[in-house]
Amino acid sequence: MLLTAACNQSQHIQLVQTKTLPFPSASAIEYYPHKLFVFGDDAPYVVITDTAFQVLDTIAYLPGTDRIPKYSKPDIEAAFIDSMGGAAYVEAWSSGSAPNRNYRLRIHAATGKLTAIDSFSYRPFLQQLPSIPEVNVEGATRISTGWLAANRANLSQPVTWFLFWKEAPFTQPPQPKELQLNMPPGAGVSALAYQQSKDRLFFVVSEEATASTTGDGAIGESWLCWINRFSEAWRKEKLQPSAKMKLSGIHPSLRRQKVEGITLQTQEENLHIYLCADNDDGLSSFFHLRWMGGGK
Repeated sequence: MLLTAACNQSQHIQLVQTKTLPFPSASAIEYYPHKLFVFGDDAPYVVITDTAFQVLDTIAYLPGTDRIPKYSKPDIEAAFIDSMGGAAYVEAWSSGSAPNRNYRLRIHAATGKLTAIDSFSYRPFLQQLPSIPEVNVEGATRISTGWLAANRANLSQPVTWFLFWKEAPFTQPPQPKELQLNMPPGAGVSALAYQQSKDRLFFVVSEEATASTTGDGAIGESWLCWINRFSEAWRKEKLQPSAKMKLSGIHPSLRRQKVEGITLQTQEENLHIYLCADNDDGLSSFFHLRWMGGGK
């Protein structure tokens, strides 16, 4: 049933545009009306583009413009829209996979002004959860009942965990839940996005042959997956995708792309899906998909 559902949906998901930019290591992307905020895991600045991936502006949060060395990079891997005081903010989190990968950025979505750079750590909370031996958060999103993050699997730690905070993140341990993927070894969740109007959680699974939370490896395929009626699904003992679709089945240009970011735009009855890929070559690839009938 799962494969049939994915095949049926793929007839309605089309590639609209693809573009490559000289921006290093795109690892998270977030939509706000008429623009996209793009974060790189070793970039000292954020890029703002329009929805055709034309660069509009940049926001520096660390000195310089060159790629940050691997041993000191902030490793921003997740971004989502949150609200504070009635205003919308883009919040971005580091992976937590090394002690220095502990950044939490907040950008005023309407003005593009960087308003906060904080440090934090998942480790004090996850140390209370023995089922999660390693930290590598590569996706996060705001859902209707709280905040959700994804701790990525690898060859030595094959289990993907979703982490849920009902109250403000990093004030108490999250509630963990295992995601059963039944996918090739090395496949792990690399991005999250939530479609509130449908209570549908989207996530990207990318394949990389690495046995650690910080190492790079050979890049395989990426999949677009989702869980319908996510609030109801969360009440089950374990999570499973409602559907999963190999992205290269949508268009050959998505073959062997390490997709690390996803964000959504609903436009009337259609859903626009924006993806970013980091293939460890100093460039970033962007993809715009349209799901006909996937919107409101």
